[in-house]
Amino acid sequence: MRFHHTLDFPRVACGRASADIGSGKLGWVNPRVRTWASRAALILAALAVLATSKPEGWSVEATIVGPRKARAGSALRLEIESSKDVEILTTGTPGSYQDKRVTPCLVPWIGVTKRICVLPPAATIDKIVITGDCGGSRSGCPPPKGSFVNVTSSEVPYWTDTVTSTMSATLPSHGPKFIASFFVVEVDGAPAATVKLVVSDAASGAHIYTEEQACSIHAGSGTLATCRLIVYDDLVKPSRAVKVVAEATGWGECATGATSPCAPPKTLGIRSLRID
Repeated sequence: MRFHHTLDFPRVACGRASADIGSGKLGWVNPRVRTWASRAALILAALAVLATSKPEGWSVEATIVGPRKARAGSALRLEIESSKDVEILTTGTPGSYQDKRVTPCLVPWIGVTKRICVLPPAATIDKIVITGDCGGSRSGCPPPKGSFVNVTSSEVPYWTDTVTSTMSATLPSHGPKFIASFFVVEVDGAPAATVKLVVSDAASGAHIYTEEQACSIHAGSGTLATCRLIVYDDLVKPSRAVKVVAEATGWGECATGATSPCAPPKTLGIRSLRID
């Protein structure tokens, strides 16, 4: 799957513009500036649509018993009980593809059963919430009866491990409505994981692009977590040969009695690196 937009903007040729702006002529515009300006216009238009059309939802914020940030040499361990899956909003660490503010828990939510989540050591908790929609209502609604979220945090010693995977690739060509491609990295073997993707030119080795992201677990995937890293066409042109290095970093809680940094269990692995 490739990221695409459905808004139909008029095509504009690079070079000199024929339109007048105010009393002066618009001169030559750098094609890269035009590309970013077009992207900005697209994003602003989309945000304007969302701002005027998105229905109100409900939310319940947890009262967190315990620290919101771990001291040096420790990570946060969260014990979470909730009536639905939570969003853990943090700062100081890469966020997920769906929401850059969210650090995913890689233990799946199963009903109201208590689960243990470990955050990357640099994470600071902003808030932990459960949310839902109001069936299309734009005036909001109360949470469903029985909605709850309880969180207890504590500092624990942690292990960390890093693994890499490399591939040579040529981004596929696609139609004008597509503006980007995805690199998909699947990771397992850690209670928390991020992936840093580094793209360089295959021939010269020149650096092109770097992005880092927290991986998310999906229903039915067991412990397999996925990072989806977007690469825009104006950064890496379709049909350009590139070298791609994915570096996965994982964290987990040390065994009882151990101190940081304890030896990792060597379970962390990159199971798949592909273009989607």
